[in-house]
Amino acid sequence: MLLYALLAAYIELGGILLNVEIAQTPAQHEQGLMGRRELAEDSGMLFVFEQNQILQFWMKNTPLPLSVGFFDENRALINVADMAPNTLRIHRSKRPARYALELHRHWFRDHHIKPGMKFYFKDQSDQVNSTLLKGMNPALKDVE
Repeated sequence: MLLYALLAAYIELGGILLNVEIAQTPAQHEQGLMGRRELAEDSGMLFVFEQNQILQFWMKNTPLPLSVGFFDENRALINVADMAPNTLRIHRSKRPARYALELHRHWFRDHHIKPGMKFYFKDQSDQVNSTLLKGMNPALKDVE
């Protein structure tokens, strides 16, 4: 059960608009999508870290099959890992990353998203998302 509110944002990747929840605290990183049984199409979770590091993800208590894309500080895709539900296998970024994006399994493949492609923050409905993100995480100082 989610006991705290997550920020939400729209990002664009490969010309596709995604609605993502933002996980930026250690507690939010640890919780991730654990326990979720449903995830809307073109929705997911964007994990934001304060510094570049080798990121590691697993699927403990996560019943949804997911893919995770690891992105550098410029929001460029490094690599993607497909993850099976409810497993403890560790999936790592191939080099230090600042962001991880969890979406339905095979989303990256099905939408022809390749390493080097970038995601962009979008402020479609209001100016709140980028303002909050900038204030809460200096890594997001260049949010559009």
